[in-house]
Amino acid sequence: MIKALIIGLITSLLTFSPAQAQDGETFAEWITGDWAGSGQFSGQESMATLTVEDTLGGRFHAFRYRFAAAANDGGTTYFEGLGLYHAHGERAWTGQWFDSMGNVHLLNGAIDGETLVAHWGDRGRTHYRRVGGNRLEIVDAMQNATGEWQEFARYSLNRLTIGGSAD
Repeated sequence: MIKALIIGLITSLLTFSPAQAQDGETFAEWITGDWAGSGQFSGQESMATLTVEDTLGGRFHAFRYRFAAAANDGGTTYFEGLGLYHAHGERAWTGQWFDSMGNVHLLNGAIDGETLVAHWGDRGRTHYRRVGGNRLEIVDAMQNATGEWQEFARYSLNRLTIGGSAD
């Protein structure tokens, strides 16, 4: 099912004219919508999607993140995660993360310029960086025992749609 979704979104990328973001939007307004693109997970080529929508009466932002990556054994690695974020004003975000590997993490994030920097668990970090009006860069990293950040995933996603609500 995830593979079919990713293939469908990639096809949409090739035939869809992206919606235009509006100037003066907050980061939460800007990132809301559907995104798809490619990148790498653990050094392997990968395709990813992200859907961000308001939920629970507009009090939370749901981030649904999926990817499919080539595995070292020749198969495919699939991943799906759901983050529920609550924005505290313009800059501070908190929330909870759940994923298909059985992980549950607290989320603490902050807007730094054009980037939401979200820390998860004890040693994880994701950057959601705005690149122009219609591109989003996602970079995942883990902190090693010496405190250095080691990147394990990087994606460049293009906007497919703007807005949306799960309610």
